[in-house]
Amino acid sequence: AYPTTGWLPGEYLCSEQQLLLPADLASGNYTIKVGVYDPGFEQRLPAVAAGAAVGDAVDLTSIRLDP
Repeated sequence: AYPTTGWLPGEYLCSEQQLLLPADLASGNYTIKVGVYDPGFEQRLPAVAAGAAVGDAVDLTSIRLDP
């Protein structure tokens, strides 16, 4: 509900999301990534981390899933 056009440099935003995982998902290490889509949701925008282009997503964290 807060469009990117209103974001300010250095501002921190928080968006809580729920991830529904398949019951048969294998145990292991998984990386959670985030990307931003263009206004028409047709493609992800370029991502930058630590001042360098990193593709179209940024790694947030890694988690381990056990049975």
